[in-house]
Amino acid sequence: MAFDEWEYAAELSELEENRPYAVKLGKKNILLVRIGNRVYANLAKCTHYGAPLKEGIVIGNEVVCPWHAARFRIEDGRVTAPPALQNLTRYEVKIEEGKVYVRKTRTETRKVTSTGKRETVVIIGAGGAGTACAQALRDEGYDGKIRIITAESSYPYDRPNLSKEFLTGEVKREWMFLHPENYYSDNEIEIVFNEKVMEIDLKDKKVILASGGKMEYDKLVLATGAIPRTPDISGVYTQGFYLFRSMSDASAILSALEKSKRVVIIGDGFLGLEIASSLREKDVDVELVGRSEVPLRRVFGERIGGWIKYLHEESGTIYHSGRTVQEIRGVGKVKEVLLDDGTLISTSIVIAAVGVIPAVDYLEGTGITKNNGVIVNQFLETPIDDIYAAGDIAIVPDPITREKRRIEHWVEAQNQGIHVARVIVGKKQKYSEVPFFWTHQCDKSIKYFGYASRIDSIKYRGSVEDGEFIAGYFRRGRLRAVAGCGMAEELLYLGELIKNRIKIKEHVFEDTHISFREFYEDMVERRK
Repeated sequence: MAFDEWEYAAELSELEENRPYAVKLGKKNILLVRIGNRVYANLAKCTHYGAPLKEGIVIGNEVVCPWHAARFRIEDGRVTAPPALQNLTRYEVKIEEGKVYVRKTRTETRKVTSTGKRETVVIIGAGGAGTACAQALRDEGYDGKIRIITAESSYPYDRPNLSKEFLTGEVKREWMFLHPENYYSDNEIEIVFNEKVMEIDLKDKKVILASGGKMEYDKLVLATGAIPRTPDISGVYTQGFYLFRSMSDASAILSALEKSKRVVIIGDGFLGLEIASSLREKDVDVELVGRSEVPLRRVFGERIGGWIKYLHEESGTIYHSGRTVQEIRGVGKVKEVLLDDGTLISTSIVIAAVGVIPAVDYLEGTGITKNNGVIVNQFLETPIDDIYAAGDIAIVPDPITREKRRIEHWVEAQNQGIHVARVIVGKKQKYSEVPFFWTHQCDKSIKYFGYASRIDSIKYRGSVEDGEFIAGYFRRGRLRAVAGCGMAEELLYLGELIKNRIKIKEHVFEDTHISFREFYEDMVERRK
């Protein structure tokens, strides 16, 4: 589409209000949304993983992605919620005689140009929270200095994809980065690579680096994430044993797989299961050792956990459930793995995915750590002035249950990073986001909205066994969280019900004659 050419897109009468509608113009899929007698046009693919936004939902002035719940403002295509980071391409619209026409809008790259002494925000950590915070600071108009300190050597990348498409080979290394390199220079975001923070000088407001250097800050954002646990067994320092957290970890495993197609995975949590699924796609022989009889039962319940186990076994994974690894054997190199029941498994590659530990060792003596995390208030502020925390290390008050929660999920980290940025620029509101995560295993994507540390019952709609279902997690008759596979639109509306604290009774949840979309819209209308 040329910049100055109007192209016919649709009849106005074809567009149902507040419903996404996609049309193809040339090689582009354009999303049209009608609100009243106005029509807005944006690119029809989510900028995160390319999901078709026509399958999403419209909430107020935003369209919500059906895959991972990213949100975009309809009138200008701007990202309003992660995991997407890039805005949608926007198109101009005109309506003549009941016909809708669109043309591309010129966009300009914004560069930060400031002079003189400026305030400095130092962000420790270049993961989801740290990177989202830096971007949000610039998006909110912050013109001070921004410095990100990372122990890694690469630019910030899409960590959730390491155990998924990156491990299968579907996504190349260069596609993993959250932004092109010039994004950081254009926005005056300085990244300090290969540097570890040793301590914080609270009195002089300086970050002490392992290299011996010091970095002054006016505002400090703690976003160091977590480090993988190393199993307490012999043989973990033998060649062929791997932890899994970083891009270098995943790259090392891919290199090892060029010589061997047999792997033992220790741990049947999300990470271990995702790794197993990805390796089976590469026709690697996988044996998975998990302590649980049913994986992920604590999160999803026994019924869904049992279905997940079935999927992995059907894919060819040999599942050692209710077992532990006693020893990794081999002289110089991994040769075999001994289980607690005496089973010996021959392998040259062992991958451990047995959980993580919040990276807070550098905060010893500051008084802001507790239970392997950093306590923050509803604004994500620590007890020390001008210091904030976000992501895996942050212990946040849940806005609904009022419990203290610490959640190790990418979108939660991004949301917290964005919130910290807004607090820094003076938009001080309480953090109220509903946690969301997804996992992709054995060609199935399971999504989860909400927070449910304790539940009384689980109610279902659809068929778990057929992989088309929604589960509702209730506590004292109140819906706390939902998980689902397929049924994307209904799941998104349930997420909105939880976010807006709209009650839904258990029998209503199970009644397939009731549409969650219609229920949500009816309840919103009643609140007006």
